[in-house]
Amino acid sequence: MTEPQVGRAIVLGATGFVGTHVCTALVASGYEVLGVARGRPAREFPYTFLELDVSAAAASTIGGVVDSFEPDLVVNTIGSIWGRSDDQMWSAAAQPVESLLAGLRNADHRPWLVHLGSVLEYGTIGVGETANARRDAARPTGAYGEAKLAATESILDAVVEGHIDAVVLRIANVSGPGAPNISLLGQVARQLADAKVSGVPATITLDALTAQRDYVDARDVADAVVAAARVRLPGTVLDIGRGEAVGVREMVRMLLDISGVDAELAEREPATSGGSPRWTQVDIGPARDHLGWVPTRSIYRSIEDFWLDTIANIERPHTHAVHPTRA
Repeated sequence: MTEPQVGRAIVLGATGFVGTHVCTALVASGYEVLGVARGRPAREFPYTFLELDVSAAAASTIGGVVDSFEPDLVVNTIGSIWGRSDDQMWSAAAQPVESLLAGLRNADHRPWLVHLGSVLEYGTIGVGETANARRDAARPTGAYGEAKLAATESILDAVVEGHIDAVVLRIANVSGPGAPNISLLGQVARQLADAKVSGVPATITLDALTAQRDYVDARDVADAVVAAARVRLPGTVLDIGRGEAVGVREMVRMLLDISGVDAELAEREPATSGGSPRWTQVDIGPARDHLGWVPTRSIYRSIEDFWLDTIANIERPHTHAVHPTRA
């Protein structure tokens, strides 16, 4: 049962992994949602939908959408790391925010903005240490982290300058139903699903699973967005994760056990240098204290629900049915 309507929300990147869950959570909380994405969704999108490339859109176009829909809330979920080269990271993660800010300045209506940043904005976090959300503590070491930090800095500067009202939720690694095939768990699940269908045992070969990372379910991220929509703290950066580092080998083995598929795991020799940070852990205390938010889904449940969703999608037909935008 949904709550009475509490307002309108525009979700940018609405058909993506996290964006889909954000739309669902907002509707369940009583919002009328306008989902915005570059391309039409592969499956039915049960909310109002607008096909728009925010990165390439003119400020007047974005401002026009805002003034027409008059949202109480805008949520920016654009900026996935998966499947992109370093050269593509700026256009994927930073440019959409620059376009969005130009559009919000162009609009007469002034909504509350919740922007989803990334734990990779911090760069290297020492093993056993916890990321610090101070503005001077972010020192990214990769192109994606640099692009996401540039987006966060632009938003915080715009708040200081009085152009917008916004909060940044800096998200840890995300798991759960709908995780992309190109993600670590997605790659494993795809091979397990193929083996389940064919009946042939799987041999899954991965890079050395030595990293320990803070993983949070996408539905918990969506709940944090809903909380940040209600408790308005302009110019604040809050970390969203589980507040604990989990071994990725443990997570992969958990997925293998949950699937029940006959599979063997093989790991390549670890690289001597480079690659993604080997340890991530964030402090969720401020999000708990300020938003009243805590993650409620265990890693096991997140992976189990992801696997069930993967299996369900094997025979689920794709459809392009959407709800058109209002005139």
